[in-house]
Amino acid sequence: MKSIFINENEKVEVMIYLIEDNNGEILASNNKKGLLSQKNIVKDTFQEHTITFKLPNYGDSADIYKDSFKLENGDLKVDPSSLRINKFVNLLKKWTFVDENNKPIPANKKNIMKLHSSLANLILNEFEKLTDDS
Repeated sequence: MKSIFINENEKVEVMIYLIEDNNGEILASNNKKGLLSQKNIVKDTFQEHTITFKLPNYGDSADIYKDSFKLENGDLKVDPSSLRINKFVNLLKKWTFVDENNKPIPANKKNIMKLHSSLANLILNEFEKLTDDS
């Protein structure tokens, strides 16, 4: 029988694929074949990345949610943007992104906040699919 407790080392891995088009734009997808079948892409720019998250336990979820709710005029309001940022920052363990010198880019809040918003949303959407946590 599987434990009722989440082990601190349990993880969720999200796979993301990046490729450059002929205009120098970076295309991102969770679908490797679909991305490679795109027209006007530079095939030798294909990159595969793994983003590793901690599997959230009840305490993690409570911490993420507590900073995303505000009491306004007696009503409890959720800030969806804050919720997603808190989820990303608190659960991210590592990623395989590197800089132009092929040195690992630290997986931290500063660098999370620098991600292109469409890439950050793609990563979080994939994480939420894998954890049923949306």
